[in-house]
Amino acid sequence: MPYCPLRHLKRSGVILAGLVLFTALLASCGQDNPGLVEVQVKPQVKPQEGSTAALNTIQIKISAVGDCALGNEPSVTGHTFEYIFQAYGDNYDYFFSNVGEILSDDDLTIANLETVLTRSEKMEYKGDRGRRFWIKGDPSYAKILTAGSVEAVSLANNHSHDYLTEGYQDTRVSLDNEGIAHFGYDDIKVLDIKGLKIGLVGFCDFKHLGKYRNYSFVQKEMVKALTSLEGKADLIIANLHWGGEYQTVPNPQQVEMARLAIDHGAHLVLGHHPHILQGISEYKGRTIAYSLGNFIFGANLFPRDMDTIIYQETFTFVDGKLAGSKGEIIPCSISSDDRENDFRPRVLEGLEGERVLKKVLDRSKLIEK
Repeated sequence: MPYCPLRHLKRSGVILAGLVLFTALLASCGQDNPGLVEVQVKPQVKPQEGSTAALNTIQIKISAVGDCALGNEPSVTGHTFEYIFQAYGDNYDYFFSNVGEILSDDDLTIANLETVLTRSEKMEYKGDRGRRFWIKGDPSYAKILTAGSVEAVSLANNHSHDYLTEGYQDTRVSLDNEGIAHFGYDDIKVLDIKGLKIGLVGFCDFKHLGKYRNYSFVQKEMVKALTSLEGKADLIIANLHWGGEYQTVPNPQQVEMARLAIDHGAHLVLGHHPHILQGISEYKGRTIAYSLGNFIFGANLFPRDMDTIIYQETFTFVDGKLAGSKGEIIPCSISSDDRENDFRPRVLEGLEGERVLKKVLDRSKLIEK
């Protein structure tokens, strides 16, 4: 596994924080075949004066992927998500088959589920202007997430209510049946992993039902959700659906909201919606991945950009307190077929992997400081 050391960050008490960011030139890592870039600082832990007890160290590895649309527009025919599913013998394992080994070798995989899992035909009214999309898949498609070792999904996005409240509730039930945690807005989850509490919150900054249409209200609700986890979660991850589609640089509103999340307790901010990769930055020693791009995206057969990543961060806890972390960027394509989207992501290696990593680096340099 290629290793690319970067830099040390701040010291917190007697523990040297180990969170690092992808901020050095890729070329400096000297990699010939970068299927994965690992950025790491080893935490330096000092026992408290007079203590002779062994320190209890626990590591939690988080994997994050972007937009997952396990379905398509009902009006679309031909090479659809459903067609591919049936062509491979109704095989739920197919879609994550090239990356499943990576995602199963962690403690928690998080995705943005941008699909309604329902059989309802009642669609949300979206007006008469511009292109409009309603994305849905069969309720059984929740099994695809189970097969791919995805344990948690955010439902805070602009498609979760495509089929109104009925569709939204059907989605939640489908996920519950598979034991997949779902979160978003006032639905806050706290998961117990290795005896540590992991808090998950999700918000969408531009498309909501009712009161959530107001951006300042969303900010207040996000702060409220994060502060509600104080003392209840050892690690807090904020998932934010935001920004402009196909914009390579996060807008000031994204930057503001990400920093607000960290100011109020988030240890990691994961972004999605632009459908392409945006950069990764740090604020107060914590990571902000502004857009992870698409991942399994059944709503687009011929996407203009197939580049994506799996972002992983491993958090180290010593005696129950966060001591440090390391981040890893795994370059991927959303498809195993270069000609069209076959809805089966794969890891990119060699020059293609290096190209995607350089794209992330270049876009990271453009983020507002």
